[in-house]
Amino acid sequence: MNRTIRLAAAAAALLATGLAQAQDPVRSSFERMLDHTACTCVAAVPAQASAAHDPLLAAMVLPLREGMPALAVNWARQDAAGASFERMLAHVASTHRPLVPQPAMDDPLVLALVEPLRESLIAEARAQRTRVASAER
Repeated sequence: MNRTIRLAAAAAALLATGLAQAQDPVRSSFERMLDHTACTCVAAVPAQASAAHDPLLAAMVLPLREGMPALAVNWARQDAAGASFERMLAHVASTHRPLVPQPAMDDPLVLALVEPLRESLIAEARAQRTRVASAER
């Protein structure tokens, strides 16, 4: 009896899972995509697709449709990031001068770590040359 109840519950679960998968819109969209079948839904369009309601459309799309280039915006007056993009797109060199690195000997980290290591390697190389020279004699 207990086994019969388990089998009935398992069969009901499988049936419910199959029905749920058959009615799942995400699964059906993937099946349509993999089968290369067209969607039966209507494509979404904006409610107001005019230049008066969409400034991006007015600034970029309509001038291209009419054959005129879009008006360039003077980013230099508005913000620094816009000015850098304006220079980049106009291929103008930047007026920013990067910092020149100071000599390595003035750097305390180089003096504390690099120079002692360099000196020890030089001393080791000299000792190695001395050993090789004495072994050859």
